[in-house]
Amino acid sequence: MWALKRRGLLALDDADFATAVMALERALRATPADQSLRKALGYAYIWNGRAPDGVALLATLDRSAEVRAELDVWPYAWNERGRDDLAERARQAASLLQALRPPP
Repeated sequence: MWALKRRGLLALDDADFATAVMALERALRATPADQSLRKALGYAYIWNGRAPDGVALLATLDRSAEVRAELDVWPYAWNERGRDDLAERARQAASLLQALRPPP
C-alpha cells in the first residue's frame, strides 16, 4: 500500500486533490493506524472541499493541536499562492477543528 500512499502524496503536492483523496482513501483502508496517512487524507479532504470529513479525521490524530496551529497558517500560504478559495477552506477547517477540540 506504500505505492498508493506515495501516489496520494504526490497528487496532494500537485494540487490534484481528487486523485489524492482516491489514492489516500484506498491506502488508509489497508493501514488505518498510519497517522501520517490520516493527516494527508485529512488535508486532501479539506482542499477538495470536504472540510467536515477532513476535520473529523484530523481530530483523531495524536497531535491534533499541532494541526490546529498549522491550519491557522495555511490561509496565509494559500493567499500568497493566489488560492483564496483554499485559504477560505483552511479558515473553515480551523473553525471546525477548534469547535471539536478547543485549544488548551
